[in-house]
Amino acid sequence: LEYCRVNNVSYDFVSTHEYPTDPPGPETRTFFGDVLKKTRETVGSSTPLYYTEYDDGYNDDTSYAAAFAVFQAYRGNNVVDALSWWPFNDLFEEQGDSNT
Repeated sequence: LEYCRVNNVSYDFVSTHEYPTDPPGPETRTFFGDVLKKTRETVGSSTPLYYTEYDDGYNDDTSYAAAFAVFQAYRGNNVVDALSWWPFNDLFEEQGDSNT
């Protein structure tokens, strides 16, 4: 965003990702939602904001992850334009097939 502002480059949307384990890490229960709101303030209200990756930070399929996903969807409502959960599982094609 800073590059675009300095160089007068227009953009149609902002796409980013965030994880609760990114520094400085979770400090409160509302930490992730607070990050979403801060990003929205930075981007502005008229630019679509897409979080193309987020998860619970532990890549697990537990009740904690489910509760986290639902709570963040609630907190992100009317703040971001899309939240995309990542990963759906812990098999990563980028690192090769772990089953061989």
